[in-house]
Amino acid sequence: MRFDVVCFGPVPVTVHKGRAVQHTSTEGTLYRHHQARHLAVVADNHDTLWALAPDGHSWSTAVITDPLFTAAIKGYIRHDLYVQQIYADFTDELHAHYGPGLQQLVQPANTTEAASRTPAERDSKTA
Repeated sequence: MRFDVVCFGPVPVTVHKGRAVQHTSTEGTLYRHHQARHLAVVADNHDTLWALAPDGHSWSTAVITDPLFTAAIKGYIRHDLYVQQIYADFTDELHAHYGPGLQQLVQPANTTEAASRTPAERDSKTA
């Protein structure tokens, strides 16, 4: 069995069969939803647990046995792992293009020209 863990903040666990990855791409950037706590677990490609504490304390949890939901949550976890690996490999380039915390990544770009602007240029267009 393999365990892959994505942690926001310090990595609090040691994983012997798999890996623990610190979610660093948005480190230092405070988004409202970062105050919430999330837990996503897929067990044996069959059962899925999704838990959320919007206030950081009161949890709501769903345990679901559904192949479609399990595939979606696996994709969510895999996406975070991939993005963190890309961020680790290209930190400087991503900061140069999207700014600290990748904040400009959420700005929709309708054209190639808009996507090629620097973060400062995008800020001046949206201010």
